Amino acid sequence: MILLAAGLSYSIVYGPVIRINRLCGSPTVLKGESVRITSTSTTDEVLRELGDRMRDYRLQQNRTIEELARDAGLGTMTVKRAEAGERPTLATVVRLLRALGRLETLEAFLPPPLVSPLQLSANAGRERQRARRPRKSTGESPTVTSTPKPSDD
Repeated sequence: MILLAAGLSYSIVYGPVIRINRLCGSPTVLKGESVRITSTSTTDEVLRELGDRMRDYRLQQNRTIEELARDAGLGTMTVKRAEAGERPTLATVVRLLRALGRLETLEAFLPPPLVSPLQLSANAGRERQRARRPRKSTGESPTVTSTPKPSDD
């Protein structure tokens, strides 16, 4: 299924997940293993899954950890920790994705926010620069009274 939003296309794949078997290198259909990242996934689960995916891309390209580390400008232990999901920095993830030829996946990871036409018209055509706290509602509409300014006469 292809979804179009703001000129970008995203593909959503349903069905079993195919992973590279780490022992023989052949495609394997994994059943019963949770590999989807959802809003209920813990941070550690997400990091482990991202590390697994980066390792799968590396193996798919038939590259060693040493080769990937050299191409990314990282140490081999940094790559091993990232593939194990041991809290890699964002800079490490960016370097690894670039070396794997997958940097464009960050566009789907965090696409530019869409601006609502209603919000633009309410802000007189300007994009919002900061957030503010919502106004407290008292249930009654405020009454505006004006008092005349004293004159300097």
